[in-house]
Amino acid sequence: MATFVQDGDPGCTSENWLEKSANPLTFKPTELDVNNWADSMDDVGISSAVLTAKHGCGFSIWQTDAVLPSGSPYTYKVGTPELDVIDQFSSVMEERGIGHGFYYSLTNNFYLNVCLMNAGCVSDPLPGQLNVTQDEYHTIVVSQVTELWTKYGHLTEIWFDGGFDGDLKTLLLPIIKEHQPNVIGMNGGKLVESAARWVGTESEGMPLELFPNGVFSTYCCNASDPVCVVSHSDGCSLNDGDDQSAAPYGGAGCIGEGCDDFYPAGLDWTLQENDVWFWEPDLPLRSLDVMKQTYHDSVGRNTVLELAFSIDQRGKIDEGHADLYKEFGGWIRKCYGEDNSVGLITGQPGVSSYTVTYAESVDRIVIREDQTKGQRIKSFTITNVDSGQELVSGDGIGNKRIELLGGETAEGATFRFDFVSFDEESFPVSIKKIAGYKRLNC
Repeated sequence: MATFVQDGDPGCTSENWLEKSANPLTFKPTELDVNNWADSMDDVGISSAVLTAKHGCGFSIWQTDAVLPSGSPYTYKVGTPELDVIDQFSSVMEERGIGHGFYYSLTNNFYLNVCLMNAGCVSDPLPGQLNVTQDEYHTIVVSQVTELWTKYGHLTEIWFDGGFDGDLKTLLLPIIKEHQPNVIGMNGGKLVESAARWVGTESEGMPLELFPNGVFSTYCCNASDPVCVVSHSDGCSLNDGDDQSAAPYGGAGCIGEGCDDFYPAGLDWTLQENDVWFWEPDLPLRSLDVMKQTYHDSVGRNTVLELAFSIDQRGKIDEGHADLYKEFGGWIRKCYGEDNSVGLITGQPGVSSYTVTYAESVDRIVIREDQTKGQRIKSFTITNVDSGQELVSGDGIGNKRIELLGGETAEGATFRFDFVSFDEESFPVSIKKIAGYKRLNC
């Protein structure tokens, strides 16, 4: 997820607004190079990127044609007429084979005096702020997101940070259905066909105990179907403006055709420490060890890792950031590339037990469920057949589960993998693959 604004602060305050943020001309990247961004994305192995088109300040990094209630142009945008960061981003991502999409804050617009979706939140606006009504705000939002969703090609993901209210949902639904029907919508439940949900934290060392059974699982929303609702807690928040009756699974997600909605999880996470998304000079970065841990706690627990790319004021990736991206991507390829895997098993539908003998020592296992059949696995175990020792037991697999074994196994060790479905008769286990990986100082 790329973030790029004029002053390092995504949500304006009265202090930074008066000092600097009110002037759109402070946004003047002197060396804008989106290919430079893509180089670091390739170093990590990124398949899709989301760019912040407008955050809470209200500043637009493209040449929006939206107009204010007075009929005058929306001038809180890129001041150089020939500069359209969104256009350059979209073109380069397409050229480089990287999916692209946009983050547009519906909840806040400091420029228009809108806070938490409510217009006129400050009774005495500051110089440079405008007052709009709720309907006028919605009109501007619809104008701007229509530009983003119609002018820049096929989008892979749209971020609805903080969700949206019911009135906006009604206005946005026909636009997205017509122009981006296949897009993934983060926090976009009931607005897009393919919705994803925020995992609930942006922190390293994520508190897995806050989530059922220690796995970031999938939501299934259909309280009328008992097969779907295997609940560990009451209700869920899908940020869609509607009251939803739903349940977070401890391991399984939607396991049958009767389950209406499938909500995989995403973790948005910064490269800079202390959850700082927008580039600031000389901020400390995460250590590689912390990045490894977070990879295992997110990607290895059925969650998509959406890593921050904080673009500096030149319009490029900070050199220190670029070095860490390259190191992180190198570690992923070294540890989890095909050259490091042994004993690969391709799953068969309906088979719930597999045995494999590893010709080489391994210290980690990757299991993937075939989610085209739904997320069905309730629990699993990994057993060392030679010693009879149960090495791992857990709830849920999902797209990917990584298990670190705590040390290398001896060469020639035989493992048995046993899986249990929530409903073996109607929805049998469907494994995509199982693979062991050699240690290689990972």
